[in-house]
Amino acid sequence: MVQKVQTVSNFLINAFIPGSQNHQAILNIIFVIALFAFLLAITNRFWLALIINNVVFIIFGIADNLKIVYRDESILPSDLSQLSSPTELVSFIGMTPVQLFLILLAIIFIIIFIYFAFRYFDSRIKFTKWYIRIILLIFSILIFISAGNLYTPGTVPYKIATKLSDNPVPWDVNEDQRNNGAVYSFMRFFDNKVMTTPKGYSRAAIEKLDEKYTKIADKINKTRKSYINKQTVIYVLSESFSDPTRVPGSHVTPDPMPNIRKIKNETTSGLMLSSGYGGGTANLEYQALTGMSLTNFLPTLTSPYVQLAASAKYLPNVSNYWSIKNAIHPYFPVTYDRSAVYKNMGFQKFYTLYSPKIKYTKRIGNSPYISDLSAYKNVLWVLKKHKKSQFIQMPTMQNHMSYNNWYKKYTFKISSTYNRSSWESGVVKTYVQGVSYTDNSTKWFIKKINKIKKPITIVWYGDHLPGIYDSEISNPNNMLSLHETELFSSIIS
Repeated sequence: MVQKVQTVSNFLINAFIPGSQNHQAILNIIFVIALFAFLLAITNRFWLALIINNVVFIIFGIADNLKIVYRDESILPSDLSQLSSPTELVSFIGMTPVQLFLILLAIIFIIIFIYFAFRYFDSRIKFTKWYIRIILLIFSILIFISAGNLYTPGTVPYKIATKLSDNPVPWDVNEDQRNNGAVYSFMRFFDNKVMTTPKGYSRAAIEKLDEKYTKIADKINKTRKSYINKQTVIYVLSESFSDPTRVPGSHVTPDPMPNIRKIKNETTSGLMLSSGYGGGTANLEYQALTGMSLTNFLPTLTSPYVQLAASAKYLPNVSNYWSIKNAIHPYFPVTYDRSAVYKNMGFQKFYTLYSPKIKYTKRIGNSPYISDLSAYKNVLWVLKKHKKSQFIQMPTMQNHMSYNNWYKKYTFKISSTYNRSSWESGVVKTYVQGVSYTDNSTKWFIKKINKIKKPITIVWYGDHLPGIYDSEISNPNNMLSLHETELFSSIIS
């Protein structure tokens, strides 16, 4: 990764050399200047605007680096939705309450310092006249508005960016940032148009298709003896779950997931090709519930939950076949705007750490996340609330990053043909132990479900691999295997 990133000095020098292909620096500088112009127009204080502008981009740089380190993904505009819950946000990257307190204390100190410094030095110094400030304000607003068209072919912003050597890679945000600069890449993803209108698309065309397939469905249903909504269906998204023994070059003894392997051998199962690595849980969840692949959307729609589903009036999804449907998430309800998304999907209840609260909340060792065993107990608890068939959606949390030597006992020997760093070896050790806990609790869960005398189908899948295999992912030949997760469907009647 280091080899792909140019030094700041080389990047800036090459940006202004005639014939250079590195004019992307200009695109980044334009947005930096636009924010400065906006602050200057609002405050009419040069030094105050300059310092606030610098502080904003310093915070942006730190946040971007933290997300890349812990989630293997650059920061995106959709991440701004997480700011509504700072505690949740810092827990995602393994920050302790003490670290959070110190950071907040430092921020308060900086704010107080800036206030008194400029109250003393800059309170009487006006930068320019009112009409110049209006021009600066209009300029900055137009620049920020242009971000909504940076990936829309034919628009003026798109044409200008192309002339300045823009090289968009929106399907890989890390590569896009490396190619085009962090600030500009971030701004590009404000262009979140859903999809290009297909040729021939119209309400009449869709109604014609609906009529056609309704007739086909009616014909098939005449001889159908049972319907899926006459039984209970449980969707379990197992956070970061994938077979550690399939990681290229890795060797784990004994087998950390014998029970799930046995379940897979006895029922419909296989491997799922995940679009994510180290993150993207909500995207996999969206695809599983709606049947809509991310490839149907424009690449700048990076988070359907945040950018599309949370504000949609109607969300077609598999749960629509049930009159009773509940969601469980053993974490915070605002993650990826799930509260709004599940409401738009028609779920009656969404059980989380907040109201309505889940019943079971035990953790394993020093893990900050609720165990999968507790998560499964919550499913059984919700099942008992309704005698009729229902749909239950549950993403788990136990194996979520960041791993930090959580458990008291480690029972696996792990080796690799890759030269893993001490950090990699440590987090892989914790992750594999967590996989074993998931394996045992899943066996327990299936056994409990088997005792319930009514038809139940469990759809169980891992969303993505954890972003802990830095050595392995550096080899392009490993990309496919590092995007494969476990999948099975267990029918119990």
